[in-house]
Formats: sequence, C-alpha cells, structure tokens
Amino acid sequence: MNKEYCFCTLAIGQSYRNCALLLARDLEFYAPKTELFILTDKPRYFQQKSNIKAFKYQPISCRIYNDKRIVISKALEFYQSCIFVDANIRIKEQIPDSINFKPGIVAYSCYNILKNFYKENKSNPYHKEYLQRNKMFKFVQQVASYYQLNLEQVKFVFEGIFYIQKNEQYLQFIRYWELLADYYEYQGLYNQEGLVIGLAAAAAGFPINYDEQKTVAIFKDVLEKYKIKVGKATYEENKDYFETLKKIEYPSVSFLHKVWNKISSKISFYYRVIKLNVRVLKYKEVFSDFSQMPFEELKDQNWNLAKKS
Repeated sequence: MNKEYCFCTLAIGQSYRNCALLLARDLEFYAPKTELFILTDKPRYFQQKSNIKAFKYQPISCRIYNDKRIVISKALEFYQSCIFVDANIRIKEQIPDSINFKPGIVAYSCYNILKNFYKENKSNPYHKEYLQRNKMFKFVQQVASYYQLNLEQVKFVFEGIFYIQKNEQYLQFIRYWELLADYYEYQGLYNQEGLVIGLAAAAAGFPINYDEQKTVAIFKDVLEKYKIKVGKATYEENKDYFETLKKIEYPSVSFLHKVWNKISSKISFYYRVIKLNVRVLKYKEVFSDFSQMPFEELKDQNWNLAKKS
C-alpha cells in the first residue's frame, strides 16, 4: 500500500456512491497501491472494495460542499498528504506512486480571488444571480478586512480536485475553513466554496501553489464543457465519460421516486440550515465583527479591478 498519500472524497446519496465506485475502480487501475477514504451515508455500499476506507457520516454543511474539510481531516489522520477529488471525477491516466507534494495546498486550478467577480455588470441589480454575486463579493471583502488580507494576494481554489500536505499551519487552516464556511452559509451562500478555501488558507498562512504539471489527469464534466465551449476539446473525446455520468446522475426511476427524492433532499437541507443557525451562536461575536467590516457594492470599477489582478 502507498504510504505517501491517499485520495479522499464525499459520497452522500446513491448517485455519488455510484460515482465513487467508478472512482475507486479508476484508482485500482491507475494507482493500485493507493487508498481512497470516503465519508458516506452508507459505508456497506463499499465493503467489497479493498482500496476503500469508508466511514459513516452525517452531513453538516447545508449543501455538503464545505464538508470536504472533514474528509480531508480524516484522511490526514493516517497520511501526511492527500488528494481530495469530487466523487464524480474520473481518473484518466497512470498516477505516480510518489508525488512531490509541497506543504499546503497544491491546486489543480487557482487564480486571484477577485477574478471570480470578473464579469461585466449587465445584470439587473435585483436579479437573483447579481444579488448572490454581490453577497459573495461582500463576504470576501469583509473577511479580508477582518484578517487584514490583501485581496490581490488571495487565491480562489478550484474545489473539484486539490492536494494537501500538512504543515504547522494546517490545523489553523481547517479551523478557519470551519468558521468561514459557517459564516458563508449563514449568509445564504452555498456553492463556490473555493472562495472560503482561499480565504481560510490566506488567513492561516497556509500556502497555495499551482499544479502546472497536472499530476493527476482527470475528467470533470464542468471543466470539459468549458473546454468544448472555447474550442479546446470536443465532446467525442470524452463521450463515454459524459454518457456514463449522465446515466448515474439521471437514472431511469418512477415519477413518485423522483418526487420523494426531491422532498427528502429539501427536508435534509432545511434540517441542516436549522442546525447551522443553532451552531453559529458560538460565533456570535466574531460574526458581528465580520458584518461591521467595510465593503463595496459590485460596480463596473470592481470588474476593472478584477481584470488587473
């Protein structure tokens, strides 16, 4: 068994469990000595896989995205380094037994955090998309002000795959991630957790580096769709991956089954929202401090600033 590093992921719900099985199969072929740690609602689902260590888990964050820190923490109880991957990622090529990790985060993709707001402001200021982006921009500014961070030096981390190696700042990074994730979700923000990861790393002094070599060759649907859009790839190149993922994410089930899945998903989400509102009481003072930090609304000059960053 590979003693240097492992992979880890979250697999909550049948679709993600099925995706995780495919990921485990890929690893058996492309990294046969490497373990995959999984936090899941049904560990028995993986008991036949020798390269999987599955642990029973009840999600904490509202949309589960920020629970990535928890499976990372579990994996790093056993290893010095780990690679987090979304369960619906596929591995496409051989992975070396030894990877030259750098302390901190090595990101498959990362860029200045302000570029996340690099978009011409053509939206109606009352449009849902604009309001959400404005709330994210406010969150980023207030957290940066509180921790006295220069936003030109803070990075957004692509959340689908990144590598982590422990150092003396690692535990502080995880603590900041937990705190900022709760504040982020308390604002009604759930996706683009790469904002939270980047700010937590900057606040903790946890380095972020870029994996220029793309050490792990992957298929990730959103990345491939973007490449197709800009003419850097074709659908045919990854047709099998796209079709397999589609069958898993959109299985042929009865109408009643679909309705029940939607209802149960909503119930679980609002249950976690209620728990969040109870949990954040312990952060009352620091959340109040965050909210008093200065910020600017999204304006055309903000886009220009982002372009220069």
